[in-house]
Amino acid sequence: MPGTQVLLSHSRLARVAARVSGALPGLLTVALVTVLVTLLGLPGGATEAWAADGRAPGKPKEERFDLKAPGTTHLALDRVRKESPEPYQERLEVKVRTRGRSGALQHEGGRMTADISQLADRVRFKGSYRCEKPTKTRIDCGAEVLDKLVRAQFDLLARKSARAGDSGPVRFTYTSPEGTVRTATTTVVIGQPRLGVQKLPVRKDVARGDVVRLPMVFKNTGELPVHGVGVWITGGVNIPPEKRHRNCRYHYDSSGVWCFLPDVHVNPGEVWRLSPGPGVRNLGSSLYEKFDYGVFPMNHRFGGSPGDRTYEGGERGRGGPVRAVRTSEKKGDVFHTGPDGPDMYQLTRGKAVHADYQVRGTMVTAPPGETVRVRVGARNNGPGVFDPEDPEVSVALTVTFPPGTKLVRGPRELIDSEERYSPLCERHDRSYTCEVGALRKGKAYTTFDFLVRPGKDGVGKVRLRKDEGELPRNDPKPDNDTAKIVIRTGPDHIATTPFVVLGCVAVGIALLCTRRHWWAFLRRTVRGRAPTS
Repeated sequence: MPGTQVLLSHSRLARVAARVSGALPGLLTVALVTVLVTLLGLPGGATEAWAADGRAPGKPKEERFDLKAPGTTHLALDRVRKESPEPYQERLEVKVRTRGRSGALQHEGGRMTADISQLADRVRFKGSYRCEKPTKTRIDCGAEVLDKLVRAQFDLLARKSARAGDSGPVRFTYTSPEGTVRTATTTVVIGQPRLGVQKLPVRKDVARGDVVRLPMVFKNTGELPVHGVGVWITGGVNIPPEKRHRNCRYHYDSSGVWCFLPDVHVNPGEVWRLSPGPGVRNLGSSLYEKFDYGVFPMNHRFGGSPGDRTYEGGERGRGGPVRAVRTSEKKGDVFHTGPDGPDMYQLTRGKAVHADYQVRGTMVTAPPGETVRVRVGARNNGPGVFDPEDPEVSVALTVTFPPGTKLVRGPRELIDSEERYSPLCERHDRSYTCEVGALRKGKAYTTFDFLVRPGKDGVGKVRLRKDEGELPRNDPKPDNDTAKIVIRTGPDHIATTPFVVLGCVAVGIALLCTRRHWWAFLRRTVRGRAPTS
């Protein structure tokens, strides 16, 4: 009927479709429903639109995300950490974790508020992104959107009124651009349980295959007690199963060992020692074995220590446990804290394993002023080798040329496709210093090419620089660590060279012309010496 408004609700439409579907095939049912929906969408019609995700009409879409903040944050009492140039002690990061299809870009314009009312007199807070002027109890900042990450950062600094052990909650409230609110809480604790470890001395005369214990000595350099001590070593998995500790886990994929002593409690200032310490084994053909090691408090992750997942995985040992005993601090003891502190524990094999480095010199013959190439080098006759990744290995050649020799160009290497070069050796007047490093065992020489112009006869020298530091080569043949660079030139050499060549040519012609006579004489001589039957 023209001009008549047809009102049809979704429930009535469903009842009509159900009645029709019982009498008509499936395709006809779909066609009929499509026609009804089309008619309802004509001018004069009225429908209630449902969302594609099944939400009721007028109901706002629920945003799928949550707020993630650290459960506990420890704040050291020192005013500014010496190892950090930043004017804060800890940076607290609160993240908005999106779920489902809700992307990070939808949170552009969100706000993060921090309620610091219970810590305002002991901790100074500072926001880092689009923050409004803070009050004594509240900080309001924008949420920073970085690709798929939504976060807000706050810098924390302990005030002079703070005391070790003080703590309080910080309540974070995030409001999305759509008005959805999420909250999270972090407990800020004043003070840190912090462990520093001594650098162990170099162990010498360790035979190949020996298991050596690491008697680590550590101290609580923090402000709070340590409840549980963790020990980590890299490269210590190659020890016999019967000598592995049952409170340690051996990770073969990372060549790391993790030991846990949860019952050890270390108060601030106390010094403890592992007894027995975890074992490492001296293997391979290297002159030195190095093992990174360190300790950390199990009740606090400090200075980039590995995550909690290290408590799991790996193969547990079956031998006796690693233990810790109380000891006293000695005068001059230094305890290193943090990932760059405890450095290395070094095992020296002793004189049974050595590295015979051999130097090769050369002799050059050229007239004065002519540019010639001088090639020198070194090789390792073995049997030992240095670790090529060891930054402390320093083996170098010192190349000295005779007086009057002009250095045109030293050794160099191509560094890019634009034919730019970088020098391989450092120049000092008439000499060069060339780093050889850790040479592999073999007959091939590592060579360095120099371009020189001889001025007169002379003898130079190439030699291996004397060992420096705590990593000697234990070279059993020091005599071959030096070789000569001989340069021949001068008027006498130049004048006699053509005559020598002419003389050789004349002798050859004479022998060729008289070959019948001397050849017959030679045959008679050979026959006369032959034995008679």
